[in-house]
Amino acid sequence: MRKRRLCIAVTAAVATLLVVLWWQYSNIKLRLLFYKCATALVKYELITEDAILEEDERLLLELSHIVETNPEYYLSLILPQLHSDDTGNVLCALSIMNGWNTLCILSKEYANLVQFVKTHRDEIDRSVLSVLPNLLRHEDLRIRHQAAILACSFRDSRVKQELIVMVSKDTCPAVRSKAVNALLLYKREEDAIRTLVEVMLTDTESSVRGEAIQALGRIRDTRALDGFIKMLEDTDPEVREESVLALKGMPVKQSIRALIKALDDTSSHVRYHAAMALGEFGDERAIEPLIRAFENTQGSRHDRRAAAIMLGKLKDRRAIQPLINALSDSNGNVRSSAVWALSEMEDARVVEYLIRALRDSDADVRKAAAGALGEIKDTRAVGPLIRMLGGTDRELREQVAQALGEIGDAKAVEPLAKLLGARPYAVCSAAAEALAKLGNRGVEALVNALGSENPTARSVAAHALGRTTDLRAVEPLLNALGDADYEVRDGAVIALGKLRDPNALEPLVRLLQNPQTHRLHYQVAEALGEIGDARAVEPLIKALEHKETAVRQAAAEALGKIGHAGAVEPLIKALSDENEFVQRFAATALGEIGTPEAAGALMAIVNDPDSEIRGSAALALGETKDARGLEPLVTALENTEFHPRSAAAAGLGLLGDRRAVEPLIEALGDWDPHLRQCAAESLGAIKDSRAVEPLSKTVYDSNSTISKAAALALAQFGTRSAQFLIKALGDTSIDVREAAVSALTQMSGKDFGTDYAAWKAWHEKNKDK
Repeated sequence: MRKRRLCIAVTAAVATLLVVLWWQYSNIKLRLLFYKCATALVKYELITEDAILEEDERLLLELSHIVETNPEYYLSLILPQLHSDDTGNVLCALSIMNGWNTLCILSKEYANLVQFVKTHRDEIDRSVLSVLPNLLRHEDLRIRHQAAILACSFRDSRVKQELIVMVSKDTCPAVRSKAVNALLLYKREEDAIRTLVEVMLTDTESSVRGEAIQALGRIRDTRALDGFIKMLEDTDPEVREESVLALKGMPVKQSIRALIKALDDTSSHVRYHAAMALGEFGDERAIEPLIRAFENTQGSRHDRRAAAIMLGKLKDRRAIQPLINALSDSNGNVRSSAVWALSEMEDARVVEYLIRALRDSDADVRKAAAGALGEIKDTRAVGPLIRMLGGTDRELREQVAQALGEIGDAKAVEPLAKLLGARPYAVCSAAAEALAKLGNRGVEALVNALGSENPTARSVAAHALGRTTDLRAVEPLLNALGDADYEVRDGAVIALGKLRDPNALEPLVRLLQNPQTHRLHYQVAEALGEIGDARAVEPLIKALEHKETAVRQAAAEALGKIGHAGAVEPLIKALSDENEFVQRFAATALGEIGTPEAAGALMAIVNDPDSEIRGSAALALGETKDARGLEPLVTALENTEFHPRSAAAAGLGLLGDRRAVEPLIEALGDWDPHLRQCAAESLGAIKDSRAVEPLSKTVYDSNSTISKAAALALAQFGTRSAQFLIKALGDTSIDVREAAVSALTQMSGKDFGTDYAAWKAWHEKNKDK
C-alpha cells in the first residue's frame, strides 16, 4: 500500500510538472523535456506505451504556434535532435516534424513557418533524409513508429528500401501499418506494389493485412486484383470487407464473379458491400444473384436493402416481380427498399402496387410510396394521394403534397389550396411549393392566398410565387410589399427579384431608401441585383454605406450582377470596407464589371494581408481579361498560402494570356494538390500547345482529381492530344484509365470505354480534323 501511495505521489508530481511546462513556457527545449518525462513514466509503467504511440494533436498544435514565431531558430534546435542519443529528444523532434506536415503546411495560420519550410525545403529534406533510414530501423519501437509516420512526407529511394524491410519484418503491427501507408508514395514503383501485395497475403496480423488492402485499393493498381480476390477467403471478416471495397475500383470482368460469391459470405457487412459493388458495376450478370440475395429471408435487412437499391439502379425488369412480392415482407425496411426500387423501374405495372403501399402500416413505407409515385408522375395516383392529405402524419402529408406537385395534375389544386395556412408549417409550405408547379390554376390559388386573413398563408404564397415564371403574380406581390406581416413582405421582395420584372424596380428602390423598412434592405438589394436594371445602380451605390454589413455585401454583389461602369469607383472605395466579406464581394463585383479602372484596383489588392481577399481579387482580376493582370497573378503563384495561389492559377486561366503558360506548367509540379488542379484546368482553358506534353504527364498524378483535371484539359486541345489519352488507357491505375476515358468521351462524343483498339481506330480516322 505504501509503495502504491508513493507511485501515485510520483505520478501526481510529474503530471503537475508537465502541466506547468505545458502552459507556462514557450521554449522548445521545455517541450523536449515533456517527452523525457513521458518516457520516464513509461519506463516505470506509470502510464502505457500507447500514450507515446498516439499522436497528441494538442501538443503538436502548441508546438506549431511556438515554432511559427521564429522558424529558423527553432529548426536549428529541432533537426539536431533527430541525431540525438536521447530517446525522448528524438521522439519529440520526430513528432514536431510530423506536426508540421499534418497541422502547419495546410493551415493559413502558419504563414511564416510555411514560407520558411518552402524556402528551405531542400535543406530540411537533406537533414531529415540523412537520418530517417536509420530511425526506421531503430531499436525503440516508438521511434520507428514516429519515423514511419514522417516517411509519409519524404519520397526517397533509401527510405523506400527501409519501408519495404519494415512492412515485412518489424515486430510491431502498429509500425508495420504506418509503413504500409508510407509506401503509398511509391505507388507507381513495382517493388513497392509487390511488397504491399505480399503483406496483404502473408502478414500474420489482420489489421496490417487490412491496411495493405486499403492502401492497394487507393492505388487501384490491377496488379493487386488477384490478391483482393484471394483475400475474400481470409478468416477475418474485416479483411474480407476491405477486399470487397477494394474490388469496387477494379475492372468489372475480373471482379464480378468474386463479388457474386461474396453475396454468400457469413459476414453481413461483406454481403452488404458486395451487393453495393455489384450494382455500381451495372453488369447484367449481377441481376440474378442480387435477386436471390434480396429474396433470402435469412439475410439481414441491410443485405436485402442493399440488394434492392442496386436492383433499382440496374432497372432490370426481371426484378419487378420479386420486388412486388417483397411489399408483403414482414420487415418494414425491406418493404421501403422495395418501394424505392420499384419507382426506378419505369414500368406502369408498379403504380397500383405503390398506391396500395400508401396504406402500409409502416410510416417510412408510406412516405417512400408517396415519393415514388411523385417520381413516376402517373395520374392514376392523384386521387389516392389527395385522400392522404387529410391524415395526421406530418411527414407523410408533406411528402404527398410534394408528389402532387411533381405529377402536375390540376385536380390537386383545390385540395392543396386548402392546406395554405394550415398547421404544421412544413405541410403548408409544401402545399404552396406544389401549387407553384401546377400551372395557371396553381398560380391563381397562390395569388388568392395573398389576400388571406392568415399571415402564414400569405407568406408561403409569396415565397412560392417567386418559383413560377408567371408575371401575373407581379402586381399582387407589389401590393404585398405593404403587408402588415414582415414574413409576407420578405417573401414578396424575394419573389419579385426572382421574377425579374422591371415594374418592380421603383417600389423596391423606395423600400431600400426607407429607413423604416431596414429589416428588408438586404433582400431588396439582392432582388435589385437579380432584376439587373441600371436604374438601380445609384440606390445600390448609396447602400454600400449602409450601417448593416449584410446590406453592404448584398449591394456590392448586386452591382457586380448589373455590371454598370458607374459603380466602379464606389466599389473601389468598398475595397477598404471594415468588413472582409464586403471587401471580397466588392472585388468580385469589380471583376464582373471588368473596366480598366476595376482591373487597376484589383491589382492593388492581390497582395492584401487577408488571404481570402487576395484569393477573391485574383479570381476577379482574371475575370477582367486585362493584360496588366498577368504579372500580379504570376507573382501571386509564389504566395505562401494555398488558397490565394490556387485562385491566382484559376485567375490566369480566366485571363487567357499565353504568357501565363510557363508559370502554370511549373505549378503542375507543386506540392499543393489544389494548385496543381487549378493549373491544369487553366492550361486547358488557354489551349497553348506547349502545355500538351506537361499535361500528358500530369494525367499520371497520384491524386485522381488532378489526373482527371489534366485529362479533361487535354481534351480541350482536340485530336492532337488524343494519342496521349489513348496511351493512358493501358495504365495499371484505374484512376488514370477512367480519367482518359472521360476526356476522350468529352472530346469525341463517343464512348468506347477502355477499348484501346476502338479508340485507336477512331483516332486514325479523325487525327487530321
